[in-house]
Amino acid sequence: MFSLKRKQILVTGASSGIGKGIALFSAKAGASGLMLCGRDEVRLMEAVNGIKENHSEINVVQFLGDLNESKTIPDLCAAIKEKFGQLDGIVFSAGVDKTMPLKLTGEKIMTDLLRINSVIPFETVRQLLKNELVVDGASIIFISSVMGFLGQPGKIAYSASKGALISSAKSLALELAPKKIRVNVLAPGIVETAMTKKIFSMLPEEANRKMEEMHPLGYGQPEDVAAPAIFLLCDESKWITGSTLVMDGGYSAH
Repeated sequence: MFSLKRKQILVTGASSGIGKGIALFSAKAGASGLMLCGRDEVRLMEAVNGIKENHSEINVVQFLGDLNESKTIPDLCAAIKEKFGQLDGIVFSAGVDKTMPLKLTGEKIMTDLLRINSVIPFETVRQLLKNELVVDGASIIFISSVMGFLGQPGKIAYSASKGALISSAKSLALELAPKKIRVNVLAPGIVETAMTKKIFSMLPEEANRKMEEMHPLGYGQPEDVAAPAIFLLCDESKWITGSTLVMDGGYSAH
């Protein structure tokens, strides 16, 4: 596995799913410090304790908060400055999904998804940079989705929010290149998490079967996204920026 030795990493959405998987893999890769950010106190504590039990040498810090609330990002910056000083890597995994036809997608739904999935991650980066909490040569990763560049009925708001991550990351990559700060995007297909399993349970069996068939290699697991994330966080990927890596079990090959 690629090494994150002596690196301090922030992972948002770390209490479950992809974010939790990335946090666990970061610990296995030898990160010296991990700040796990999430909204669910119980699940966040479970994630933190799980890493501490197996990696007692790592400085693992939990940050409980909703980044969608105005005061949370300044509080996060203050916590990072106190606990770590600066960050070597940032992974934005927190986000929301919604499937709804356009005629039922009001302005509030559209703006809410855009704010949570794309505006908040970039606002967080802005404040981290403003407070000089990101080291030169750091790596920033946004978790998008294949829906950011592919279409599917009912995904207009979600696709808009995830597509914004992909396009905006390219501009940010150019802006931060003078400091050798890399900005990349991971675009997974359907990954089996507690959230997606809940969605599947509400769909007809035939609909679930057809959706899985659209992924020739089957649905992904959190570790299928976590492993590439570690590569993009480590020094071996120092020449990669402004890129989007698709991992979708063949979904977009159709």
